[in-house]
Amino acid sequence: MPDRELLLEYQTVMQNTRVIQLYGELLAFMRETARATADLRDSWRVSAVQPGKLEASYFTVVTPASGKRKGKYVVALLHGELTFELWLCGTNQKALGEIRKANFPFPAENQRPVPEEWIPFVAACWKLGDSNLLEAGAQALAEKAEGLICKIDESLR
Repeated sequence: MPDRELLLEYQTVMQNTRVIQLYGELLAFMRETARATADLRDSWRVSAVQPGKLEASYFTVVTPASGKRKGKYVVALLHGELTFELWLCGTNQKALGEIRKANFPFPAENQRPVPEEWIPFVAACWKLGDSNLLEAGAQALAEKAEGLICKIDESLR
């Protein structure tokens, strides 16, 4: 059973704040960003937004270059930090291992260490920006992700 004190705190937050409303608005923003990203490149396959766990919501992008390596990109909103990241992942554990082994010369700008809890799923990760991107709009986030994806794709070729 979860800690009773934490349950009461969670219940208080959910009942006395507009967290649920904000969560819905953040998911709508991510859906708009996914649509804008898909509109940027005809050759990219963009998934629907996955609400994920409480800590992150995301959508995936498969480009011709990442698809050849059985890789995919994840554009993620980390809810606790209100930051956006781009992750390079494998479509399965074997592909993830191959991407890691290949030691591609990824762009170092804004690259950050993969958090320990994401290591089983993520080969590399880059910060796209913080909550200022919410004000800039979905198109701005889509274009920022596109620019970085194109740079990383060059490394994958």
